[in-house]
Amino acid sequence: MSKVTDIDRFFHGKVTIPRFDHTFANKAKDLQKQLTKPIGSLGKLEELAIWMAGWQKQIKPTIHNPYCLIFAGNHGVSNKGVSAYSPEVTFQMVENFKSGKAAINKICELNEINLEVIPIDLDKPTADISVGPAMNEMEFVESFNIGLSAVSESMDLVTLGEMGIGNTTIASALCYHFFNNEVSSWVGPGTGSTQGQIIHK
Repeated sequence: MSKVTDIDRFFHGKVTIPRFDHTFANKAKDLQKQLTKPIGSLGKLEELAIWMAGWQKQIKPTIHNPYCLIFAGNHGVSNKGVSAYSPEVTFQMVENFKSGKAAINKICELNEINLEVIPIDLDKPTADISVGPAMNEMEFVESFNIGLSAVSESMDLVTLGEMGIGNTTIASALCYHFFNNEVSSWVGPGTGSTQGQIIHK
């Protein structure tokens, strides 16, 4: 997939991305009904098989090269006391990932999933969203392309993770922007925040 060169190309649908194929999903659903077992007896596993069929565009999906990609970044808003921890913890967690000491390392190991950790300019946090945009247009494009470049066609299943002190504040802001509702309905404790910190957040 070619890289994005400007923000307009991204927001106006000029970026070609894979689409879910309902034809293959429906065929996979029909296949489930033909197997020698009670319909629906495999529960969530059946739903996942049908979902993967639609994305892989094959009736019998496969998992030969699964990947877990963890992106790590620091957020300028964390300086406003919205988290129980300082941005230095992001650096520490990345080192834990790389040295195989985090929970995700064991999860991936037990399930034979390739793990890749992608730190993004940890020494350069985004700008503080409480006073202005977190990123300018070029920074957005660069970060988008980092994610784009991390995925290859050889991967047949990708799970995504992220790490970064202040990340739940950013997630709350994005959800509020796109889905509205009350701000408080999107804001949670994150990791270890007190009630006072949640209100401040």
